Parts: sequence; C-alpha cells; structure tokens
Amino acid sequence: MAQNIIINIGGVNKNSVPYINIGNGVWKVATLWLNIGNNTWKQCYSSIQIMTVYIPSSGDSSSQSQSKTISITGLQSVVDCTVNTGSVSYTISGTNVIIDVSG
Repeated sequence: MAQNIIINIGGVNKNSVPYINIGNGVWKVATLWLNIGNNTWKQCYSSIQIMTVYIPSSGDSSSQSQSKTISITGLQSVVDCTVNTGSVSYTISGTNVIIDVSG
C-alpha cells in the first residue's frame, strides 16, 4: 500500500506519495519503515485519513471560542489540525479528539 504523506508547502498541506527510482526509468511506490530497536521494524503511516470538521456545524457564529468533540474509531494519533481563520488546539482522550477554536 502506498503511503499518504502530508507535506506543507507555503502554509498549505499537500498529499505526497513517495516514489523511488529503481533504475532504468522504473519508479516504484516506496513504503517507509522505522527500526524501533531489537531488529523490530514498524511501517510508518500505513494509512492516514483526512477529516474535515466544521465548527459550528453550519454557518458562522458570533461566539469567538467554541469546542467540539469527535469520536474516531481506531484512532492512533493526530498528525495535524488546522483552521482557515483564528486558532485551533486539540486534545486526545482515548478515541475522542476535543477541538477548541477561537477567533
């Protein structure tokens, strides 16, 4: 499976699938692995999913600070959390992500 890696170019997140040239103009999708010690290798970011969350769920609000909790089954980690205006922070509690926005 190809890796879905997110890179930031000029403040904009872009998806990038890594390829490696194995010679003679042949390119193969690269799978990234990390040696975590004792000859144990783990696949890096075997699947990344992108989720868009609207706060508030419809339209703008006169409230400057808001919070929303979303539950993600099988959540392992959060790579990034961004907003189009204002600021955002998040906390993880089990499979819940609590998103706090302001501005």
